[in-house]
Amino acid sequence: MEKIIKKTIRILSICLITILFFAILLYKYIPSKKDIPEIKKYTATEDVQDLLENQKDTNSNENNVILTYEVTASDFSQ
Repeated sequence: MEKIIKKTIRILSICLITILFFAILLYKYIPSKKDIPEIKKYTATEDVQDLLENQKDTNSNENNVILTYEVTASDFSQ
């Protein structure tokens, strides 16, 4: 009786090992239903590039003033 149990355990373990081996070996060939979209690259048109360049020019000519504010507990109590 023990021999039969040992043989069945060996056979099942060998089958499991072969299934895992083939699953790892053939993983990229197994079809999946997941569709992976292609990556599209955005290219700006000439109009957009001109607008961006003009925006940079107007921003560099102005005096850039950075204002900082402080929020204290008295502001919340109002």
